[in-house]
Amino acid sequence: MEPSQPIPPDALVLTSSTVPPDSVFRSINFPFAVSARPISTIPNLSYSKQFKLTRCEFCKAYLNPYIAFNSDRSAWNCSLCHRDNVITSPLSEADMGQIASPAYETAAPPDYILRAPVPPTYLFIIDVLSSA
Repeated sequence: MEPSQPIPPDALVLTSSTVPPDSVFRSINFPFAVSARPISTIPNLSYSKQFKLTRCEFCKAYLNPYIAFNSDRSAWNCSLCHRDNVITSPLSEADMGQIASPAYETAAPPDYILRAPVPPTYLFIIDVLSSA
């Protein structure tokens, strides 16, 4: 199943549109970087205040757009560990939001945060080599 909402281009930026195989990558010293903005604004973001989200029984992965249902929709196949998970109760609206979009937001339950949130940390990297 392909996600109905792709990740916005400014949320995940790669320095190259393709990555060469590992053997080529090491031999040419190819510079490669990924810039991720996990707190970027995503339009039409699915949001749920439901605390209990459906997870894989085996690897604890959350439902996502890349799972596959069996033919009678009584089980789903995890996209990470490839094991079947039996659906014991109907999937909720929050579960459908998880399946429809790769970006999903939910409210954390009160017991999720055991201590006060840590303020953000910023890291700046400045290249001061003469070749730069």
